[in-house]
Amino acid sequence: MWADHAVALERMAKFKPYQRCSQLPGIGCITRKNCLGSNLNNMKEMFPEEYNFFPNTYLFPKDRARLKKEWDGNAVLIVKPYASCQGKGIYLTREVDDITEEYCVVQLYIDKPYLMESLKFDLRLYVLVTGINPLRIYLSKDGLCRLSTKLYEEVDD
Repeated sequence: MWADHAVALERMAKFKPYQRCSQLPGIGCITRKNCLGSNLNNMKEMFPEEYNFFPNTYLFPKDRARLKKEWDGNAVLIVKPYASCQGKGIYLTREVDDITEEYCVVQLYIDKPYLMESLKFDLRLYVLVTGINPLRIYLSKDGLCRLSTKLYEEVDD
């Protein structure tokens, strides 16, 4: 079954052994910006050495005071609306008080990203986890590379 939205666990429980679904129950925990940020922050708190691979992440309005306390005022912040996609509504700022969205994810902006032909990009890689003990992960030979349509411009200091 192909679905563009969450599928109820009760519905999936009725599947035959040979049936599969493109969506997993609870997948929003890692596919929505705010949920992913919250989960990564929780894991970073428990395992700081293993979870140091992403920029500091703040969920507004909950973490506004924490950001003001931790932020040195020099770095650029990137603001991302919770439920938007395709870069819509994203902007950069240097002032916490300029953040007007009620619900958003705020991160320290990575100012020297990897580029492809002077374009920002992201990769979509598809994996299938069939077991965790022993761990078995399959990586699809097909994937997706999305490129920006505008040349990257450095943020002015």
